[in-house]
Amino acid sequence: MTITADEIRDIRQMLGLSQAELAERVGLTRDAVAQWETDRCKPRGSAEILLRQLEATAKLKTPSSS
Repeated sequence: MTITADEIRDIRQMLGLSQAELAERVGLTRDAVAQWETDRCKPRGSAEILLRQLEATAKLKTPSSS
């Protein structure tokens, strides 16, 4: 399943990162992250895999609301 723009923004915000900081972590530019978050383009290949790994990390760091 392809990651959505909203999911990318949520992951970044859960980790407390700016677009520039997320870009540095995935080895791309801030503009690339901005384009993902506005749905102008989609992350592919290893970038999407890395985002999913960051999502898992963010969920571990975020306390459950249950």
